[in-house]
Amino acid sequence: MKPRPHSACVVGIALGDEGKGRVIDNLLGLLLKTRGISGVTVVRFQGGSNSGHTVEANGIRLALHQVPSGILNKKSTCIMDRGMSINPADLVDEIRLIEERIGNVQGRLFLSNDAVLNTDLDRAEEFVNRIRTGGARGGTGRGIGPSYAHHYDRLGFHISDLLDSEWKKTLKKQYERYRKEFHLYGLKLARIEVPDFLKTKKTGKEHKRSVGTQDEFLRRLGRARNALIKRKMVVNTFRLHEKIFQKKSEAVLFEGAQALGLHPWLGTLPDITASDTSSYGIHTGTAFWKVEDIEKRIGIFKIPYTSSVGVRRMPTH
Repeated sequence: MKPRPHSACVVGIALGDEGKGRVIDNLLGLLLKTRGISGVTVVRFQGGSNSGHTVEANGIRLALHQVPSGILNKKSTCIMDRGMSINPADLVDEIRLIEERIGNVQGRLFLSNDAVLNTDLDRAEEFVNRIRTGGARGGTGRGIGPSYAHHYDRLGFHISDLLDSEWKKTLKKQYERYRKEFHLYGLKLARIEVPDFLKTKKTGKEHKRSVGTQDEFLRRLGRARNALIKRKMVVNTFRLHEKIFQKKSEAVLFEGAQALGLHPWLGTLPDITASDTSSYGIHTGTAFWKVEDIEKRIGIFKIPYTSSVGVRRMPTH
């Protein structure tokens, strides 16, 4: 079977920080100038709020974390797919900040109901993991590793669980389980500090807040849940991909986060991420597209030097 025309993926082949967001934005612009193409779908298939992609157009500059880089272009449709780890509270705040700059994005931004659910509990667990190991072990403090780990050990949840009518009962039990586990370490879960996304974005400096009591934790999630429901953005993305694949006037871009140097099996231990950062991650991250379906597979790196966000051991050490 031939690759699907007007399709491309962009992944980092170093340590992240290569400028993938800008490349996606440039490709999107080129595709929209292609004869017969009237729209472009941009798909994030892995990672979560541990990534940061900056795009700029018409004097507007956006630093994006969970939302795909194509959101700046009004002719794009953006999908946060099942392979992502999504923090709903941060996502809702990120969307509001975006809409303050470019207007309403409802109807152009969709979230898979199968995406991994990331909450303050995962972030608090990452804090405890650092105590266990005596320091940072490749994490960003966003709880990405724990949320993916609990997808595999079946202790975690997905966006569909948050939208379920029994969501509060489910997450009450999870909070209580974490509270008991933290007590074993002599820690109070409610007092553990986690990243404060909105305050950090507004001030430009890193801020934290406490996980809070069970009621505070649930209220925060409840507000995010209501916002997602109101926007009607949580869908079965498989159906979207079926339509996109058949629609000849629609181009499709797959936006990778992090890079191959942070791949869970191919990266430099312990400074790795938890999701498949290669183009092969597209298959599991969408449950539809295979690498062989994609016409152009693009890897990004920087010359003459390699950089990485945060603290890590470089492969040349």
